[in-house]
Amino acid sequence: MTTKAHTSISTENIPMLIGVKNALRLGITKNNFYSIIHRYDYMVVVIGDRYFLKRDDLLAWLAQGGDKCRKEAA
Repeated sequence: MTTKAHTSISTENIPMLIGVKNALRLGITKNNFYSIIHRYDYMVVVIGDRYFLKRDDLLAWLAQGGDKCRKEAA
């Protein structure tokens, strides 16, 4: 018997604050993660020396096309 992997992503499965490890699981590379935190202040939470992205802001940004919308505006 084979089991089917659960591939759908819902906000319930994503933590409120996304660190670099969770970003990698979502398909965001380490370089992209650090690029995002240096360009988009409103998405970033700093706790000590660790950086996190706010889940809801990140998902809204991705839904709008992420960097694609930034390139079109330029």
